[in-house]
Amino acid sequence: MINAFVAINALRQFMKEDVRIHGIITKGGDAPNVVPELCEAVFILRAANVEELETVREKVYRAVRHAAEGVGATVDIAEGLIYAERNNNKAMAGLFQQNLERMGIEVSEPPQKGGVGSSDIGNVSQMTAAIHPYIRLGDATTHTPEFARLAGSEEGMTQLNRAAKALATTTFDLCADPEAMKRVRSEFEAWKQQRKEGGGNG
Repeated sequence: MINAFVAINALRQFMKEDVRIHGIITKGGDAPNVVPELCEAVFILRAANVEELETVREKVYRAVRHAAEGVGATVDIAEGLIYAERNNNKAMAGLFQQNLERMGIEVSEPPQKGGVGSSDIGNVSQMTAAIHPYIRLGDATTHTPEFARLAGSEEGMTQLNRAAKALATTTFDLCADPEAMKRVRSEFEAWKQQRKEGGGNG
């Protein structure tokens, strides 16, 4: 298992800069002087899109299998869910922005690189128009104990309420304004056609 981690780490210089590989050993043996009968680890692989993820996956699987062969072990790989890249519908995002601004909330442009993570909203956005907006909450870094405490605070509840209101009013806009719905649907259909013709993922 350690050899597998070393082999995967050696792959990093051959990966694109947006690729992320996270791993932990969940079972590594019961005694330090006994070779473990079974080792287990969990990895998360991330890439810009599903096609690139497939390339990353092949490299990681090859590294793990060779690490096992090197010591005469066998390896079983069980796959979890695959999260597709997000297709952010700009027309719908514009409606959401307008609703935030009506509440007096300042809106900033999203970062051009990074800051996306992995979520099943990506899978949803491949099937229909979708957005994944963020609401600023203090200065704590996400996925930290500090952010968890802030999210459960009164400020966190206030921001959650604002986000819910903006989503609800965006839904109302789509139901009440046929032209807004048409813009959202047209953008999604154009994106889908572009993918079908092999024009990329953006």
